[in-house]
Amino acid sequence: MCKKFYEYDRCVTIFHYDKWYKFFIAKEDNYYLPKGFGLPANSTDIELPNQELPKGQIYVFENGEWIVKEDTFPRVKLIEENYIYSEECLAKQFQIESYSLFEMPQYEAIERFTNPELQSPIIVARYLSIQYEFMDILKFHEKNIKNLLNSKQFLLEENLVIIYRLRTEGLILSIRKLFDELVQLTYITCYKNSFDTNKKIEMDCIGDLFITKKDSIYPCCKQILIGDGIDYDKDNTEFLKTINKLFNSIKHSVLHYEAMLLYSDIPNVVSFYKDRNKFSSNDVLFFNHSLFQIMFGFQSNFKRIIKNQKKFLLSIK
Repeated sequence: MCKKFYEYDRCVTIFHYDKWYKFFIAKEDNYYLPKGFGLPANSTDIELPNQELPKGQIYVFENGEWIVKEDTFPRVKLIEENYIYSEECLAKQFQIESYSLFEMPQYEAIERFTNPELQSPIIVARYLSIQYEFMDILKFHEKNIKNLLNSKQFLLEENLVIIYRLRTEGLILSIRKLFDELVQLTYITCYKNSFDTNKKIEMDCIGDLFITKKDSIYPCCKQILIGDGIDYDKDNTEFLKTINKLFNSIKHSVLHYEAMLLYSDIPNVVSFYKDRNKFSSNDVLFFNHSLFQIMFGFQSNFKRIIKNQKKFLLSIK
């Protein structure tokens, strides 16, 4: 069917249909089309019939018209995950926190390779830098994203939405990097003798905390980094697991690109994820996390882990 273009701006009612099977998805009123723009992909302005269909049937767009078919079409099932540090934490309560270098633990050196006197200042600086990175994202969202409430604005600002998503992506990568460093330093601190023998950091990222085999061999790392609620302060919000899953989705999921044009009036980070990119089922994880909740969890868990590391060092003196 020939695609129509108009020499003037207009608002139309459009009907979205599935890209693959053409079944009806949704109606959208007052969709803004600038001069020279055609209808979005997988949509039509041909009215849906008024006839109410019996259960088990659905309208399908074929050959320029709506026809009725039995609804046996497969559909993606989104399973949404939201990280909540605390329902009581309000956005306006967020404040940038610094951390004193003099409160950092004394880490073990890897002979001939690492300098603990350099590691601690960088960790403290990274902790502060991530918070400033977050504040920059908030300003960008407030200026460019928050008020994108209709199709007219979105068509004009699509690139800004992508830039915003890339920035939220970068924030998660920065957070993951900091906690990976804390995992590595915790391993060296707890298992220095083992390292001196094997010459290898056996737990070097937060993902290793959730591998049962490693957890059983190096339990001290999990006690310090996740906590046990007895000897070491525990995180009950699963922050590290959330960051690990989100990072894996950003890094590995072929579906992550599908989330790059999503936006909301509240700053968030989003991603679609299929574990190990296996598509044998219709289930898709949808990570949709408030950036404020993520940052409250970030601050809390950084301070908790440093406290636990210091407690461990005191226990072995």
